Amino acid sequence: MRHFVVIEGIDNSGKSTLTQELSRRFPQYKVQLGEGPPRDGENINDRIRRYHGYEGDWIFDRHPVVSQPIYGRINPSVQEVEPAQADRLYKIRPLIIYCDPLDRGLEAHAARTEEDNHIDTPEFLAGLARDYDIMLAEYRLWAIRHAHIIYRIGDGYDTVIEAMAALNNL
Repeated sequence: MRHFVVIEGIDNSGKSTLTQELSRRFPQYKVQLGEGPPRDGENINDRIRRYHGYEGDWIFDRHPVVSQPIYGRINPSVQEVEPAQADRLYKIRPLIIYCDPLDRGLEAHAARTEEDNHIDTPEFLAGLARDYDIMLAEYRLWAIRHAHIIYRIGDGYDTVIEAMAALNNL
């Protein structure tokens, strides 16, 4: 049986750090890093279908079923996620971890180097800064409905590690 773990949250909420820790402790999981918005005519739903075809155990550092409806306000030209694709993800019952930045904001995110920040365009960063509070509220509402674990930046990893271990013992 394959296991999917989806780690979600707004930029600068600790997703990548948590993903690195989980992949270190659970090396049997492959990691799919967030790919950012679709490029060059790529259909977001094709990307989701590709992810659904993955075999084995996977950790997703952001999944477009979750992030596209929220981040779509920055780039409205990207097509919407088909409802069937969202239903398909939730039916396989992934372990969903929401990372909350608390009051961290975007300072550290904006300070990343260009090498660290190969996906975000200046236009994206401006939209993120403009809509940050709205998007954070949308993520928090989504988390209330869907997340199994809420990881607040700075929390220890114990709860997440225990949930991953339990998932692997099913």
